[in-house]
Amino acid sequence: MVCLVALGLAWVRWIDPTTWNVVDLVDFVKGGRSVLDGTDIYGVYAGILPFNYPPFGALACIPLGLLGVGASTWLMTALSLASYIVIVRVSLARSGWVGSRTTQWCWNGAILVLGLALEPTQRTLIYGQVNLVLAALVLLDLFVVPRWAKGVLLGVAAGIKITPAFFGLYYLVKRDWASAARSLASGATTVAIGWIVLPSASGDYWLGGMDKLSRFGTDALQPANQSLRAVWVRLLGGAPGLGYPVCAVVVVVVAAVACHRLVAAGDDLAAVTVVAVGSLLVSPISWTHHWVWVVPVLVVMARRGLRVWAVLVCLMMFVPPMWAVTGDPLRLSLPDQVLTSAYVLMGVAYLTWITWTVRRGVGAVATDSRQPVAQLADARRC
Repeated sequence: MVCLVALGLAWVRWIDPTTWNVVDLVDFVKGGRSVLDGTDIYGVYAGILPFNYPPFGALACIPLGLLGVGASTWLMTALSLASYIVIVRVSLARSGWVGSRTTQWCWNGAILVLGLALEPTQRTLIYGQVNLVLAALVLLDLFVVPRWAKGVLLGVAAGIKITPAFFGLYYLVKRDWASAARSLASGATTVAIGWIVLPSASGDYWLGGMDKLSRFGTDALQPANQSLRAVWVRLLGGAPGLGYPVCAVVVVVVAAVACHRLVAAGDDLAAVTVVAVGSLLVSPISWTHHWVWVVPVLVVMARRGLRVWAVLVCLMMFVPPMWAVTGDPLRLSLPDQVLTSAYVLMGVAYLTWITWTVRRGVGAVATDSRQPVAQLADARRC
């Protein structure tokens, strides 16, 4: 039944993919072309969104600049879909899900198809965004690569886009100092490469450009921005005031505490989802398509028995309520404020729920994917 529903929802989403505008992919192509042509990667160009990634991100876009928009659309779509498969497989493998091979493959298929129908995944493909690729790099780094290489992919992901650096918290909580050091060294290497190849752009970005939200204009206030800062700006009708920094600090502390307890309980996947949700909440910009981490979150919720709530999250992600709100984002009614904060409220609720349950010792599961399924089943029976 889950598979059939997932197929139906995915069909509704994919019924007319010709409407995809790949607006962000055009930005990436332009970033790569700017490097090749020697023009300003952070310049303003008519009809193209401003490039908002580190200089190393522009270097990573050189292949897209060489291919052009048409071929790059196919390449980025294929790469995103492959990354999505990695996200689903790694999430289910690390969830500690037990059962027959047929049951496991049914859940793989159901979640694989269902996730394709949700707003973050679908809009990532529509815009030609890089969110799925970055999430896959993070999960591969944390759970798949050999121990001696852990941290490297995380540093590369942070070099392309800063926000994956937040996942260094996971290594710090685990006291895996070697992996944390490798991620720091890898990230610093991307900065150095960008500075050597693009010194002027690196100076502009790292010495004052990376934190200028003004480059997003009024878009940063729109309901599509599902971050704590955006919620406070819309709520107060202007500057975020002290509400945002105070809430951000609280979220970081709660995420760190919950991550520590989940790691101690042996639920590494849930620990990573806590860090992911925390990063989405505290980041100044978290568009709806940044919330691709909802797929591992759904795996955790379903594995811990919250399947009704998981269905509710799926509905909220399938029909995003914030898109129904129109008008001035700084003059919204209370019901509209709730609708425009839907993902933020879900993120806060998830952090609260998982912190409370792990504090009480509820729902802890073994997540070592190297342990045979039979042993896990025997342990549960005991």
